[in-house]
Amino acid sequence: MKKSIFVFVLSFVITFMLIYFVKQREINDQVEKLGKIYTARVEEIVNSISLGFFQWDKMYEAAIKNDIELMEKWLEEITTHYTALVDIEIVPVDSLDFDLYSITSENDKLKVLFKIFDDNATEFVKDKAVMAFLNAETLLESLGIDWLKISSQGIDFAFGLKCELTRPLVGLHSLLIPILIALLPALGMNVIESRTELRFEQRLRRDEEFQRKTMQAVLDLSVDLLRRHNDDSVYQQMLEKMIKTVPNAEGGTVLVKRQNRLFYVAAVGYDLSQLSKISLPVAKTRVWIKGPYSLKRKNDVLRIDSSLDPEIYSVLKTVGRIDEIMCNISVPIEVDGELEMVINFDNFSDENAFDERSISLGRLFANYLAVIFQRITFEKRIMTQQEEIEYLSTHDPLTGLANRRAFGEYGERLLSIAKREGKKVAVLFLDLSKFKTINDSFGHPFGDDILRIIGGKLERTVRQSDFVARFGGDEFVIAAYNCDEFDVNVLAEKIIRTIEEPIIHEGKEVLLSVNIGVAIYPRDGVTLDELIRLADVAMYHAKKHGRKKALTDEMS
Repeated sequence: MKKSIFVFVLSFVITFMLIYFVKQREINDQVEKLGKIYTARVEEIVNSISLGFFQWDKMYEAAIKNDIELMEKWLEEITTHYTALVDIEIVPVDSLDFDLYSITSENDKLKVLFKIFDDNATEFVKDKAVMAFLNAETLLESLGIDWLKISSQGIDFAFGLKCELTRPLVGLHSLLIPILIALLPALGMNVIESRTELRFEQRLRRDEEFQRKTMQAVLDLSVDLLRRHNDDSVYQQMLEKMIKTVPNAEGGTVLVKRQNRLFYVAAVGYDLSQLSKISLPVAKTRVWIKGPYSLKRKNDVLRIDSSLDPEIYSVLKTVGRIDEIMCNISVPIEVDGELEMVINFDNFSDENAFDERSISLGRLFANYLAVIFQRITFEKRIMTQQEEIEYLSTHDPLTGLANRRAFGEYGERLLSIAKREGKKVAVLFLDLSKFKTINDSFGHPFGDDILRIIGGKLERTVRQSDFVARFGGDEFVIAAYNCDEFDVNVLAEKIIRTIEEPIIHEGKEVLLSVNIGVAIYPRDGVTLDELIRLADVAMYHAKKHGRKKALTDEMS
């Protein structure tokens, strides 16, 4: 009996130790392979941040100009799209001996150093970089792993991080296993172990391949959208790639916001030419999609679509295949809290076709596209601001006419052409008379309205080739090309008659007149400043002597 017990105990201990070491080896192999998937996931996120924000002319120019405030505004925007990002800042550097970015670890965080490139990734900022810290544990949890956690010591994992198991290597329930295995032939145990490892390796290989294809699809979408975001065909190509990537997606559509309505711009499995004829209200669509995504089955789809306008519902019923949709994922894309796009993934055969992986991929695409749309929106805003600044630098903000600077630039070119072609150029300096009384009597806002009206009258009165500018106050200047003494007298008389026509504004009649001084190139001067000065002198001469116009040769 004692011998039997001894043999059993010995067999149990040997078997238990064998299982322990087998599990230890299996865990090490799993951690190594998981580390590869984790590395791919981290590089996917870091690469998307680099592509979206640090291979960008605007960020590059802001860094070169040391516009820290603008850069920090964009950095803050990055944190809204990446939940694992815990800190990001601009740092000075002495050298940057890596390509696009470097990834290391610091305690339980990943430390990423980004170079700041231009759009072509050929030039980068030499004296500063962007340093970001990612929560390593959050990234691990995003892979659905609950049996492992990031720690300060333990098994080597990725990027210098270490990890440890969240549960014992061999639990109490596992004590039964060595008892049973001790009774089985060693060969049987080896076969079981080999099969288990083979299945796990196959699953990991499938996961690695799936991750690679997903990352490539995302990068392709990002590049296409950045290059051709004004071309609707890019949405069709984008949708086709997403349908191939999202598991069990058999069709889908993309809707883009334009003038506060959502329009169909891409479709797979549907007739886009018919769907593009209708649009959906943004407000109503946002009620249908609550949260980061919406998963609906057949009855849910029918209930939503039947609440639409009858004409829209008729088109959706005819070409939208709403009676055939068994399962649907709708993913909204928002920029600055505003709905800009909706992506729909549809399945026509199974109400339970879409699982967590399908939803996660749909949301992954949405997050990437939101970042790209944010960048496009920033660029459009900056371009609009630049256009406004450029317009204000050359135009009078009150009348919309050219200002002194624009007149100077245009006038210099005009004189160069006149010199080459042997033509005359007349410069007319206008000063409204009796205008001060209008401001005194009716107020400055009323006077501003009258100046706008006068500006419009002048543009309609002069020839198409003439250039009108406001110099300030009630002074206007006109440059008239190929205009001699006779022509300028005719033009001046026409202007006087136009200005003296009564103006009825806000129920009040306004009567004005004008004094005009004229200087002619090349008779009176050969530079623009000289011609403007002489025309100004001639205008004051006319005013002093009670005349409405005067040429420089009439002042003696």
